[in-house]
Amino acid sequence: MKSVKVVSLNKVKSRPFRLEDFIEKEHNICVNVTISKKRLKKIATDLGLEYTNEQIEFTKKVMMAYKERL
Repeated sequence: MKSVKVVSLNKVKSRPFRLEDFIEKEHNICVNVTISKKRLKKIATDLGLEYTNEQIEFTKKVMMAYKERL
């Protein structure tokens, strides 16, 4: 159960709503990481996925194209 504290009106601070207070200053959507076949193979191995060299090459090409569009 939550407790409630009653305060007088002059003790409450109010300020206008500013959208900038809730928006991050820097967007960390895209991280500049080099995509290598070795890294893709390690990720696939860590996830327990089976892969072929053709699949790794295709994945690298797709990820590089996606990264360039961002």
